[in-house]
Amino acid sequence: DAQESRGLGDVYKRQHSTYSFLDGVSTPAQYAKRCAQREIKYLAMTEHGHMSSQYELFNSCKKEGIQPVGGIEAYVDLSHQFSKETYGHLTILARNDVGYQNLLKLFNLSWDKMSRSRWGHKKPLMTMEALQAHSTGLFVGTGCLVGIVARPLMKGVPETAEKNLDWLIETFGKENVFAEFMPAQATHDFNPKTRRFEPNECQPWACLLYTSPSPRDS
Repeated sequence: DAQESRGLGDVYKRQHSTYSFLDGVSTPAQYAKRCAQREIKYLAMTEHGHMSSQYELFNSCKKEGIQPVGGIEAYVDLSHQFSKETYGHLTILARNDVGYQNLLKLFNLSWDKMSRSRWGHKKPLMTMEALQAHSTGLFVGTGCLVGIVARPLMKGVPETAEKNLDWLIETFGKENVFAEFMPAQATHDFNPKTRRFEPNECQPWACLLYTSPSPRDS
């Protein structure tokens, strides 16, 4: 049975493995081995929109004697009409067994929504209603620079960011919502259209809170 994840000390809470193509640099097994070497007791995998790495994560963590934490970096639809203005990323972690069951339900619902969508999009979106119905036992992080809080801030619409943050707190509880911040040094993004790194709109307030280094780092 999963243990309640509170007061854990060092935890790798937000990781992409090789199951997130072009985002992850290591396998779940490599992450688990490195965590064990560094005496880190808990490890989460948060792939983009799917949970395909969970089987390898759980087996690898069991082998290394550490606790796996089920997770996902979800795509969240905030307005029932898919657009870059109304969807964003959200990091979701299972706090206990009930949370993991809810995470699986949300994951399945998001893919079912994609297959039935009339919008023609190709992302498995989680709706606000689904998140509200299955919020028990979950931690959430506000997401990356395209998260539902950071994206409005980047676009100069702080009132929308505040509204979305209030919704997260109301849905999951203040004690279960965590702010994610990105490195201030990340001043350029790769543009796939021009195939060049171009300046982004990253502001000086951005800093690293709970994203973690590659297990290849010392």
